[in-house]
Amino acid sequence: MAYSIHDDMTQCEADYVGRKLVEFADQFTEPRNYREFGVVLRDDIGNAVGGITCNTVWDWLQISVLWIPDDLRGQGFGHQLLERAEELGRAL
Repeated sequence: MAYSIHDDMTQCEADYVGRKLVEFADQFTEPRNYREFGVVLRDDIGNAVGGITCNTVWDWLQISVLWIPDDLRGQGFGHQLLERAEELGRAL
């Protein structure tokens, strides 16, 4: 069998590599207790305008993405999203 290296990884392939790493690591570590979650900032008619995506693993909170539109920055929304994510992370 021949192998070759490519730099055009698909999302499906990235998911496969991540799953295989987790399967390997789970043999040697405590339960990961992995959970993904997010907190969304909505406008007054319910449209998502910003938010934070996170996960918890081994009792750690990991922030993946935090985004607030330019016109809403500096008003405390980012801080509120982080605080809520931390609350949820502790509760999971």
